[in-house]
Amino acid sequence: MHFREQLKAIQYYFVGLDLWILKLYYKFIYIPKPNSLIKKLNQLTKNKKSYYFLQIGGNDGFINDPIFKFVKKYGGKGIIVEPQKKVFSKRLKRTYRLEKNLVLENVAIAQKTGKRKLYKIAVSDSRWATGLATFEKSVLEK
Repeated sequence: MHFREQLKAIQYYFVGLDLWILKLYYKFIYIPKPNSLIKKLNQLTKNKKSYYFLQIGGNDGFINDPIFKFVKKYGGKGIIVEPQKKVFSKRLKRTYRLEKNLVLENVAIAQKTGKRKLYKIAVSDSRWATGLATFEKSVLEK
């Protein structure tokens, strides 16, 4: 395993088991950028006692994930869907393993019930590659 892969493995291990460090950071120190998604979500939920969210395509739940900071900063209840079995079990579940108000589902959202082929880039299991999964092969080929 290369050094970068080892570093990422360590990062993924600690991201869900943050011992409240990330939660404290996002709750008391982090300031969302103007016009960012987390700022908009904050505006929508600030006067609500409770709220719910649904994220389709959770991937690893951390890298470039717009919901991660929001969950750490404000909590809330939600459902996160990720169709890729390996990404779901090895990354997403680990990222959110201490969040009791989240439901993680290893399913895909489609127009019809049933099994479908999910296309992904086979040369890498890196976040950039797993984030490109799709039902439409032509989209991936572009």
